[in-house]
Amino acid sequence: MNKNFINIVLLVFLFNLSIVLGQYNIQSEYLLHPEKNIDYIVDEAEYWKQFYDQEYGGFFSFVDADGNITNQDVKALCPQSRLGYAYARAFMVTGDTTYLHYAHRALKFLYSHGWDEANGGWYFTTNRSGEVVDGQGWWDKWNTTYKEAFQQHYALLGIGALCDATGGDIDWGEFLDNPEENGTKTDWDWLMQGYDLLMDKMWDARQDFAGHYDVADVDWNNPRDKGFTPVGDAMTTNAVILYLLNRNPDIKNRLLTLADNIVDHLAASMDDPRVKFGFAEVYNSDWEINTDKHKNLLGHVYKAAWCVSRAYMVDPQEKYRLAAQKLLNHMWDDGGYDKEYGGPYKKYDYESGVITDSSKNHWTLEQGALSGLINYYIAEDDGLKDIYLQMADESIDFYMENIRDFVNGGSFSETNRDGSEVTDSNKGNVFGANYHGTELAYFAYLYSSIFLKDTTVTLYYYFQPKNEERKITLYPFAFPDEKLQIKEVTLNDTLFLNFEKEKRLLTIASGIGGLFKVIYETKKTPSFVNTDKPYIGDFRLYDNYPNPFNPYTIIKYTVGSTNSGERNKVSMKVFDALGRQVAILVNKRQAPGTYQARFNGAGLPSGVYYYRLKCGNYSQTNKMILIR
Repeated sequence: MNKNFINIVLLVFLFNLSIVLGQYNIQSEYLLHPEKNIDYIVDEAEYWKQFYDQEYGGFFSFVDADGNITNQDVKALCPQSRLGYAYARAFMVTGDTTYLHYAHRALKFLYSHGWDEANGGWYFTTNRSGEVVDGQGWWDKWNTTYKEAFQQHYALLGIGALCDATGGDIDWGEFLDNPEENGTKTDWDWLMQGYDLLMDKMWDARQDFAGHYDVADVDWNNPRDKGFTPVGDAMTTNAVILYLLNRNPDIKNRLLTLADNIVDHLAASMDDPRVKFGFAEVYNSDWEINTDKHKNLLGHVYKAAWCVSRAYMVDPQEKYRLAAQKLLNHMWDDGGYDKEYGGPYKKYDYESGVITDSSKNHWTLEQGALSGLINYYIAEDDGLKDIYLQMADESIDFYMENIRDFVNGGSFSETNRDGSEVTDSNKGNVFGANYHGTELAYFAYLYSSIFLKDTTVTLYYYFQPKNEERKITLYPFAFPDEKLQIKEVTLNDTLFLNFEKEKRLLTIASGIGGLFKVIYETKKTPSFVNTDKPYIGDFRLYDNYPNPFNPYTIIKYTVGSTNSGERNKVSMKVFDALGRQVAILVNKRQAPGTYQARFNGAGLPSGVYYYRLKCGNYSQTNKMILIR
């Protein structure tokens, strides 16, 4: 046998073997077994119960490694909202209504003491009994001198999660059988009050400079400056959830404007010669870079990628996916990700282009995991999928192995680079009560179940009985409507049948309510579609691009050769989800080669469609999604 031929065969074999070996294998049990994330959420919820203040309400904020309250005189309001979030999510993954009690307790303190009745907006801290006083710390200025975007957005975080779990209209006096728990406003009222203030006081509506301001005087005069905080924090705390809860087009426009801020300013600044690494975080009101603020947090780069990817799930504009990939690829290729020990680093200086702190921070690891998971799902290139999956896997694994405290409960703030030493052992402070760990686990449960395992997701809701019929559409997370449906619903452990699975719509009769258990699944291919993907010779049907699309998409396919050497009879047809033919894209004989067909979905409703290629004995069907 010819030696050159043997060498070629060997090279081809080794090349193919390298492809197989190059596919990333998940290591973290929290991605391999999504339900493990629920265990962590419950552990965090149980840990923080001990820090509820039975005398004055609300939760103590400052907690050390051993679970000691280190400052009883300060109640930080951001942790009240964050714990409201953590307990709402703990309820949603377990169905334990006790967690709703604790979510309400945290938010009741926020409602009772956190709102500035004179000027509007949220304070940042109070004393233990709920009074706003001076002399507590550096953050006094956030109460009395100016209003920070950070607190105005984060105050809404827990309220939005509780509205997601309950509809936002619970009569807490009735639910807790305690008239003293009655409030003049519902959780939904509080959510919209905070949102309306943000849009009235901190939104710049100028066409070329649209977006949230970062700061204003305490009486809301002189709103000014822009940057990552009023963009990224707005999206994660309220912009996405508000849109999912009510599908208001104005709220969607705000969400997409924030995504555009990431594309047009944050990601775009990476191309500025002054920015040698990462992106510029701080800008003036006209979106001009503030070059004095060049020491930044790497977690914000990953978080921006997660935010803009969630926007892509809502409205699949290609610029959003490309911006997310630009951000993550930069981190991977240029030193923002630790390829030796896993996870993102903590701090950098964009002016010098160097990493200034290689620590592993709890919230930064969260952003690495979640941005990796969602971009794994939306990427089309297999090489990028492997990179993003590795980011996600190693980041959550590092968090659970080194940040989580298996001995005393709760989670530390940060460790050194390899996780061998805890460098900040605090478990609560003026900013947080480890909501980031709960958010990480909650979305890891959703994302790994749907994106990686394609298995069901179970969530719980409590909808109180009302005197009128209600129709409630459920949107568990930012995901194309056409890809998710309800599989099963129970109400108080009894099968509930009054729902439309593809619309995820519950119809709840007057006087009916209680604990709803909802099982979600991805939509399966209809039985008329052949899901097998046989490859005969060099015939092939590729995934369409873009997908989802509106209204055009391109479908590439390869026509192989026949034994007789004749041209192949090729047909490509498009069907809707019911199997009805809606278009014929190709119907002719074609010579061997690679071709493209263009599908125009104008005039068709949003939904799932299927395109089928037939070439002689070869037949393959793929799925695509049209989104208006």
